[in-house]
Amino acid sequence: MILTKDEAGQILSAAQTIILCANHQRKLCSDILTLSKLDSNLLSISLDKVDPVFLVQKALRMYGPELQAAEIEVILDVDSSLEQLMIRDVVVDPSRLLQGKPISISVSAATNILIRQSS
Repeated sequence: MILTKDEAGQILSAAQTIILCANHQRKLCSDILTLSKLDSNLLSISLDKVDPVFLVQKALRMYGPELQAAEIEVILDVDSSLEQLMIRDVVVDPSRLLQGKPISISVSAATNILIRQSS
């Protein structure tokens, strides 16, 4: 069987859609599992003092290839208030934030990030 360019393009597009949907379902299952662990008090949090800019830079390096593949351009623009407020570190679970799970990040951000002002 020989396919035309148009037919091959349609098959490729359908395959990409299937992969996108499968990845979305995997993320949903993971988020549901995370919420279930949170509800059962099985979610462990390991707080550590980290430089927020360094942490974001590390995340961007980790997810850089995925962002490039999705043709997403990311610009890190550190707000001047960080310097004005002399914020040098935050207390957060860095491994949770680097997991790339939106639910984990939201839970961590909402409940576990304590901004500490350097003296």
